[in-house]
Amino acid sequence: MTPGQELLLKKISFGSTHQLIKYVRHILDSSLTISVHPDLDLTRPTLFCANHFTRVETFLIPSFLYQKLNIKVRSLADSGLFQPKLKEYLESLGTISTKDINRDTIILSDLLQGNNSWLIYPEGSMLKNKKVTISGKQFMIHNAHGSHPMPTGSAVLALKCELEKQACRHAQKEGDIVTVNAFKKKYGVKENEGFSYVATQIVPVSINYFPIRTGKNIFTQMAGSILEIKSEMFLEELEVEGNLLVNAHMHIHLDAPISIEKQIHTAREALNITGHTKSDHDALIEYSRHKLTTLVMDKVYKNTLVNFDHIFALALENYPTDTLRLSHLRAVIFLSVKEILCLKVHKTHGMLHRDFYKLLIDEPYEMFDTVLALACEQKILIPLDDGSYRIDKEALADEHTFGMVRLKNTLRVVLNEVDLFGDLKSLLTHTVKRSLQEVGKGVFDAIFEQDMRRFDYAYQHYYSVIHSKPKDIGRPFILYNPHFDVGMVITHGYKSAPKEMEGLANFVHSLGVNVYCIRMEGHGTVPEDLKGSSYMHWIDSFNRGFAAMRMISHRLYLCGFSAGGVLALIAAASKQHKVDGLICINTAIKFDDLRFNYLLPTMGVISSWLSVINSKIEYIQDTPENPEVNYSEHHIQSVRELKKLIDYAYPLLKKVTARTLIIQGDNDPVVNPKGADMIYNTIQSEEKIKVLLKANEHVILNEKHYEEIFEAVKEFIK
Repeated sequence: MTPGQELLLKKISFGSTHQLIKYVRHILDSSLTISVHPDLDLTRPTLFCANHFTRVETFLIPSFLYQKLNIKVRSLADSGLFQPKLKEYLESLGTISTKDINRDTIILSDLLQGNNSWLIYPEGSMLKNKKVTISGKQFMIHNAHGSHPMPTGSAVLALKCELEKQACRHAQKEGDIVTVNAFKKKYGVKENEGFSYVATQIVPVSINYFPIRTGKNIFTQMAGSILEIKSEMFLEELEVEGNLLVNAHMHIHLDAPISIEKQIHTAREALNITGHTKSDHDALIEYSRHKLTTLVMDKVYKNTLVNFDHIFALALENYPTDTLRLSHLRAVIFLSVKEILCLKVHKTHGMLHRDFYKLLIDEPYEMFDTVLALACEQKILIPLDDGSYRIDKEALADEHTFGMVRLKNTLRVVLNEVDLFGDLKSLLTHTVKRSLQEVGKGVFDAIFEQDMRRFDYAYQHYYSVIHSKPKDIGRPFILYNPHFDVGMVITHGYKSAPKEMEGLANFVHSLGVNVYCIRMEGHGTVPEDLKGSSYMHWIDSFNRGFAAMRMISHRLYLCGFSAGGVLALIAAASKQHKVDGLICINTAIKFDDLRFNYLLPTMGVISSWLSVINSKIEYIQDTPENPEVNYSEHHIQSVRELKKLIDYAYPLLKKVTARTLIIQGDNDPVVNPKGADMIYNTIQSEEKIKVLLKANEHVILNEKHYEEIFEAVKEFIK
């Protein structure tokens, strides 16, 4: 717990409810999002119907709907919440108890007059296990009281509201003042006021949380150190819901409205009812309530955001064997995410759209690491001595008790949430049955296809008749033989393109090594493209190639030229498992070692790279050694990013422990040859080789030096 949180514990108690709620709202403000269907008219009196997973939803959701959308919403709350202090706060929000004898009349009065909208939870109470199944054509709820059909109370309220409106409207039309006044008296309508005749609507609301995690948080600390609470149920809610408030993203989706007027019209036609008597109303409600409830909840559940934990848990549940390796599980999840996104059937959490290849780059990945830790903590996955994991399917299936399942078997709750999506289970069942070789090749192909699409888009977007070079110069490429189990990720240098590495790549492939030649983002198109790329984009470009090759390689080498060598060093230092070899060619590891005067001889007035970075010049022309491949100008913003890359890499050198081959031209006009000595002396590799070539140029990847370079690389690999 941070010092700030400790101070908060001293200041906040449950006796100061307003202060606590204000604090909770502040926490959620940046982690809560709301989406609204474009057909929804929020000015109309509405009955909002939502799924119910946490106790705090009761008073937080109306507050956020008002704060974010400026709509006044009242809600029902569990009668157990109406304790001193909290009761006062809830009533100030317009919240009423589920056991209030006048609750239906109060709700109908608000909706009939158009004073407030209402939020109701059709599931009846908190559904801690998220367990909903389908029997015939209706939803079944599985809660602390067992299994039973979805309650229809919210549908009955909506139907009553619209029928009452229609009956009052009919009485006014007929001049029946006695009936109109009786309606007004029943619902507390003042003499000079009337009913809102805007048709009643139900809006399905889906509330999603990700991730669901357990563990101590500020609220459990508060309960222990200040309140000395011992109640198991209350502590469970503080732990689970406290973590959701502090550490999770909460998304609220308001779906398209459902017209109750249309539902009643359909029922009237089916039953051939034209009157407005009480018996007519009862018949219409009885005919419609189950159908309307199912229609509403179908929309609520179909808008569940499929997230990472769902896919992880489905993979475990449907795994064909009792043991798994994390490399296979990661690949299965990657491919499953890709297929789910391609289906375009389910709504998906935004995290599934962001740099998902990072799951595969052998670096810490929070989404995977935290759910893996959760599965191990709850004894669903048991680590084995050989690095694999045993899946305890019985533990994963264990529902525990309704009140404790969120805490004891979180992944069971996660699975229950998507149990209605049979297609997801089918998809995961198919994918987990594929071997590591199959899913690995699938990942490899998917990443390369993505890289090709990225290049094609950039080439087309930045195309210039004058500046664009032939497409094959900038396009990333692979050299692949399914019989090879050794791989290498190769990358070019700053301002260059994959074509620069073609000769070396072909040679390495001839040695029985598969090659992925990546394109550093912003390169291989036109200089304007490079201007918009950051050094982190270049690292990502290399890591995508790494992720692809790691999936199909028993041994893996990294190789980079010039700035590409810096990328290879960063990758070798950052991976959780040591790579099999690292090759750095004419690598600039200190920015001051770049020989600026050679690159830009016409800029004599500016004596160093640093002075260029600090200047107001936007770009400078340059005549490169290899003009058929390299860009002919420097955008100063790109030079700044190159400096950031080198600054980022330098402290990481001491973390490099892989076998390393350093190749350096002895009279490199761009990179000071002493940089090779610095790399050699700083990395912690037990086996490291430095080869110094007699060369007066920086781009030594040409026929003049091929023989020496190829021989050094061959000896290193063999």
